[in-house]
Amino acid sequence: MSSFVIKKLGKRFVDGKRVFYPFRKVSFSLPDSGLVSIRGKSGSGKSTLLNLLAGLLKPDEGKIIFQGKDIARLKAGELEDYRLRSIGFVYQHYNLLPSLTAYENIALPLKMAGLNPAEIDRRIKELAKRFSLGRLLHKLTSLDSGGEKQRIAIVRALANDPDVILADEPTGGLDVKNSKLVMEMLKEISKERLVVMVSHNDFLIEAYSDSIFEISNGVLSGRIKEAKTNTRPHWKKKKRRDGWSNLFVRKHFLDDRFLNAFSFLSCLVGFIALLFSAGFYSGSEKGGEDARWKNAEAYTFSLSEKSYQEVDGSPLRLVHSRRPKLEDISAFALEGVEIENDYSYFLPDLHAFSINGKPMEGAIFRPIGHHDDSLLKIGDFPHGGLLANEEAMEKFDGLKLGDEIRFDLPYSLSRFGVKDEGVLSFAFVLTGVVSEFSFLNSARFYYDYGFSQEAMKGEALPAISEAVGEKMNIDSLISSLDGQDAATSYSYHIFAKDKEAALSLERRLGRLEASSLSLDGPVLNSYEAYSSLMKAFLLSLLLFVGIAFLGVFFIVAMAS
Repeated sequence: MSSFVIKKLGKRFVDGKRVFYPFRKVSFSLPDSGLVSIRGKSGSGKSTLLNLLAGLLKPDEGKIIFQGKDIARLKAGELEDYRLRSIGFVYQHYNLLPSLTAYENIALPLKMAGLNPAEIDRRIKELAKRFSLGRLLHKLTSLDSGGEKQRIAIVRALANDPDVILADEPTGGLDVKNSKLVMEMLKEISKERLVVMVSHNDFLIEAYSDSIFEISNGVLSGRIKEAKTNTRPHWKKKKRRDGWSNLFVRKHFLDDRFLNAFSFLSCLVGFIALLFSAGFYSGSEKGGEDARWKNAEAYTFSLSEKSYQEVDGSPLRLVHSRRPKLEDISAFALEGVEIENDYSYFLPDLHAFSINGKPMEGAIFRPIGHHDDSLLKIGDFPHGGLLANEEAMEKFDGLKLGDEIRFDLPYSLSRFGVKDEGVLSFAFVLTGVVSEFSFLNSARFYYDYGFSQEAMKGEALPAISEAVGEKMNIDSLISSLDGQDAATSYSYHIFAKDKEAALSLERRLGRLEASSLSLDGPVLNSYEAYSSLMKAFLLSLLLFVGIAFLGVFFIVAMAS
């Protein structure tokens, strides 16, 4: 079990030229189990102390000893393992992913710990049963109440069976009823492990804590007293069975059936409005998620490095893109993920082509990596083949499987003081048709990236080769160029094998501190725009529901 020993701890912050310490030379120890509360005014350093215990901040003075080891001296891998397996963190604002269900949120730390799906499922169901969360498991967390979200967050913190739970203002945004549920949950957990809670709510601290520390003026006073065990929370006060209000309501509903029915109807209207709003939002979120993966490009991304430059006297910002260095994107070398050169400079999306020698107007051609057979309506996708979506089959009348599709793309490259020119000729056989989400979709063809890569490696550049003293082709030239050269398209192509690999890419980018990296994709960008629109629409729905309930309240109040 846990064993924290803190010796002469201090943390320094710099604000301009001013240097200040929230606390200095703090020494104390924590028990192996129980609910320990740290209280103090806002800005007193409570959350800083909690972040130091979690290893999220490093102390400037002193040591934090956990199970005999100074956590400030842990190596990067050991520190990551400490946060993942020994510490569970509960935040005031939950930090759940709103687009995932409770089950998927709880599963995240278990997947990071490397557990197999069967063990993950067993643990989640066991925790859900213990804390009565079964009905919430497969519901999007964006639809849960604040109390439900916090209970899910606590279960997520427990998922890897940590030695310590650290809770930063866990009831800060909750009402009295949900505060009680969360505190009773933490109290139950503290019977088997240490729970350290930071709060400025004196009532909750006195009612539930086993031990209390207080931080004030940079000094932690130590364990000052045992919490009051006989405190009766105000929500447990005995209710009066009879009073003037109870008698009035009973008399009103017995004596005036018309107003009773009118009040009931008003409440029903408000309840139906809530159900319609919640149902619409839930259905739209689910529909958007399903539509996202019903697209051949759902697993194709573009990774670039972007910086922004302010324009004097204008609210606009200029965007500068470049291809990142390979060592800077090593974190994206995940299982089921391929990182390849981007040939968009030579293979633009929109260009003319011919079908069986007959010229056609322009259409969109996009590369894909792994092939998801679930989207195939007819045919298959062998090496060197071409797929068309249903919109393309309708637009180009007479197009059928086995047709030959050709296009020629001229190029001109001036590098190292010399110039190479040529024409890239591609001939594909239409081997399959994919069925995609068709709303506002356009005619598209999808070609095998591996086939185009072979073509690029086979396109020699004699003039540039002679200039640099080695044989060069288009692919090797792109690999050798600086990331700011236009021929690199300022990016890498990333192909994910499946949905899990694609989501891992997005999560990995979210955890990286290098915020200049940008993961883009036509499907990803559309889905994010759709999600933002739905969130804005949800706010409108909530406003509507709020107005409906205010109306119901007003009617019931008038009727009473």
